[in-house]
Amino acid sequence: MRKQQQCVHAVALTMLAGTMASAAVTVDGRLTPGDNYGAAKWVNTVPTGFGDNVAGQGSDPGNPSTATTGVEFAIPYSALGYSGGALKISAFITGGGGFISNQFLGSLPLPTNNLGGNERNRDMNSIAGDQFVSFTPAEAAVPVIDGAQDTLYGSAKALQGNFTQFGNATNGDVVVANGGSEINGLYVVRNDATQTLTVLLTGNLQNNGNRLNIFFDTVAGGQNRILQTTGWLGNYGSDNGTNGFTFDTGFEADYALSINCTGGNTPRIFFDAATLPTDVGATTSYLGFANFPSGSGFDAPVLTPPEDGPASAIRATINNSNTLGVSASLGGNPAPNQFLAYGSEFNGVFAKIEGGKLFVLVTGNLESSFNKASFFFDVAAGGQNRLRAASNVLFNYVGNTTGDFGALQNMGGADTDFVLINPDDPAAGYTNTSGLKFDSDFAADYWFALGNGGNTPESVELYGNSAVLRTGGRRETTNGSAMDYRSYSGGLVNGNPPATTPSPVVFAGPTINPLLDPTFGFPLDGDKEAQYAPRVNADVMANADPALRVPVANLIALKLDNSNIGGVTATTGSAAAAAAVTTGMEFSIDLAELGWDETSEIKLAGFISNDGYTFISNQIIGSSWDGTGTAPANAGSSRVVDFSNDTAFPGKQWISLTAAVNPCPNPSNISGPGQNTTAIDGELTADDIIVFLNRFFAGNLLSDVSGPGQNTTALDGELTADDIIVFLNRFFAGC
Repeated sequence: MRKQQQCVHAVALTMLAGTMASAAVTVDGRLTPGDNYGAAKWVNTVPTGFGDNVAGQGSDPGNPSTATTGVEFAIPYSALGYSGGALKISAFITGGGGFISNQFLGSLPLPTNNLGGNERNRDMNSIAGDQFVSFTPAEAAVPVIDGAQDTLYGSAKALQGNFTQFGNATNGDVVVANGGSEINGLYVVRNDATQTLTVLLTGNLQNNGNRLNIFFDTVAGGQNRILQTTGWLGNYGSDNGTNGFTFDTGFEADYALSINCTGGNTPRIFFDAATLPTDVGATTSYLGFANFPSGSGFDAPVLTPPEDGPASAIRATINNSNTLGVSASLGGNPAPNQFLAYGSEFNGVFAKIEGGKLFVLVTGNLESSFNKASFFFDVAAGGQNRLRAASNVLFNYVGNTTGDFGALQNMGGADTDFVLINPDDPAAGYTNTSGLKFDSDFAADYWFALGNGGNTPESVELYGNSAVLRTGGRRETTNGSAMDYRSYSGGLVNGNPPATTPSPVVFAGPTINPLLDPTFGFPLDGDKEAQYAPRVNADVMANADPALRVPVANLIALKLDNSNIGGVTATTGSAAAAAAVTTGMEFSIDLAELGWDETSEIKLAGFISNDGYTFISNQIIGSSWDGTGTAPANAGSSRVVDFSNDTAFPGKQWISLTAAVNPCPNPSNISGPGQNTTAIDGELTADDIIVFLNRFFAGNLLSDVSGPGQNTTALDGELTADDIIVFLNRFFAGC
C-alpha cells in the first residue's frame, strides 16, 4: 500500500463508512436520497461499444461492432473503375435463388423482416433511409487478407442496425457457419501505391449457397435500376422495361460482386461479378474461387481462375468464426424498462460501508442478452494480479473455481502448455503468458458478476456469480478436488402478472454441495457448487464438527434496474450526462465474505463483457476519455487483456472505494508528489509538467496528445512541439 494512501486511509474509510450511518441502503438498483452514498467514486466518459439503450427502442438488434471476422478481399482499382476518391457501396445477403434477406448495409430500419422474393420489383426508395453508404476510404497499407478486422481499417463505414432473419451462427467454426448469415460492419481502406481497395464485411455467410452481394458506385453513370441481364443477377434485372431492382436515389451501381462459400473438406469462397454500364444491360461473369483457410493459413491467395478464362486479380478469404454481432431474435418492449435493456454501459460508481457490508451501485445498463458485468475486489495482501488458468493435477497446478460455466477460465490463462501458464509461480517454474492482467498495483481477492437475459419483462432472469480468488488458486485436495465453491444465485425476477418492485436476488440456497463426507469427514471428489456466498460457506462446510456445517445465507444481495436511457452514448461520453444517471446494478457483500482485512484500501476493478466472458467491452471502471482523438475501442479477447499496458490502457483501470474522490480530473494531472506516477494526487503542480517532459524527451508516446496544429481529435503518433503546447494549455486551464 502506498504511503500517501495510508495517510488518508483512516479518514477516507470514515467518510465511506461512518458519515451516513443514520440511513440504511436499500438494494434496489436505484440511487435515492435515503441511500446517502455521497459523491460518485468514478464517472465514465467513454462512449459505449456495447450498444446504447435508446428511448422508444422496441427491439434489440445486438451489438454489430463486436463482430470482427467475416468476408475480406483486396481488389484492384481497375476492376471497379475506381480512381481513389469518393465511393458508394450497397451490400445485402440473399438466398441462392435470389430471395432477399433483411441484412443490408446501409441498414434497413429496425425491425424490418426479410424482403423476400419478387426481386426485380423491389424499389429501395419505398423503405426509410438509404440502403447504401457514401464515404472516401482512408489511405493505408494493405491489411493482411485473413478475414479478421485489422487496426488499419479504423472505424466502421457502416454498422448493422437490424436483427438477422437469415439465422445466427453459434458454433464459432472458421469454415462452417452452422445456421446463419449476417452483415455486421463494413470496413474499407485504399492504397494508392498498389492501386488496391480492401474491403471487410464482418459477420457470417452460411455454407449453403447464400450470397453476399456488393454493389459499387465508383464513377458517374451506372444503373440506379438494374436493367435486363442474365446469370447470377438475372432475377434482379428488368423483364418488361419498367421494373428491375431499384436502389435508393443517389446510388447508381457500376460494378458488383457476388460471393458464396462451401464447407466440407475443401472449403471454398466463389466470386461472381457484374458490370453495369449506363442504359445497357449488365454483363455477368464468374471470376474464380479461393480455398479458405489457404495453404498458408488465412493469408489469402489470388482467386483461382475458371477453366474458360482468367480471374480478376482479387485476393479473398472468409473467416466464419463470428458468434457475436446482431441477434436472430428480438424483444418487443420499448425502453425505458426496468427489466429490459438493449445496450450495456457504465456511468458512475457509488459505494458505502454500512452494518458490516459493502454496498456498491454502478449506474448504467446491462443488456438483456446475458452480457456480463464483472467486478474484482482487491481488499487484502496477496490475490491474483493475473487470473490463473484451470487446475491441472498432472502438472501440480492449482487454478480457480469454474464460476458461471467456466467464466474464470475463459478470462484466465490458457491451459494448452502447462510450462507457460499464468500467474508467476517460481516454485513450479511457471511464467506469465496469458490470462487477464490487472494494473501492477491491483491483485484481485474476490470476483462478483451479474448478468440478465430475456425478451419480455416477464421472462427476464437475473443471476449473480461469485468466487474467492486466492493467491495460489482455489483450495483443493491433492487429487485436484475443489474445497472452494463456485457460487451463484438468481432466476426469474419478474412474474406474471408483472411485479412492480421485485425483490433483490439473494445468495440464500438451497443448493450447497458438501465438501466432506458426512460420516467419515474425508474430502469429497469433484467441483463444488453453492447458492450461498463462497468464502464464508467454504469455511463453514469444511468444519470438523458436522453439527456446525450449517450454511450462512444473505451474505450477498443484488438488484438490476435497467431503466436508464441517458448517460454515455455510442458516440459521446459526457461526464455530466453520466453523473445524472440514477439507476443500474446495485449489490451488497458482507465484509467478512469479501475477505477485507479491515486495514487495506478497498479497490474495485470491473468491466462489461459478452455472455461467455471471452470478449471485453470498452466499458471499464477507471477508464476515461477527454473527447479528443479516437474514443477507446472495445478491449477484445479477455485472456490477453493487460491493463498494466499504459499504451493500450492509459491510467488506472481500477478505483479506490476508500480514498477521497480525485478533485481534479484534468488530463494534465498525471503525477503525485515527487513525480510519482502511481499515485495521482488530484492537484496540478510542477511535478505533472516534469513527468510529461521526461516522457516526451524519452520518446514515450504517452506524451502524444495532439496532431498537427494542436489538433486534439487526430493524434499523429509523433512527438512534436504541438504536444507540449496542448499539454500546457490544458494544465493552465486548471481543474
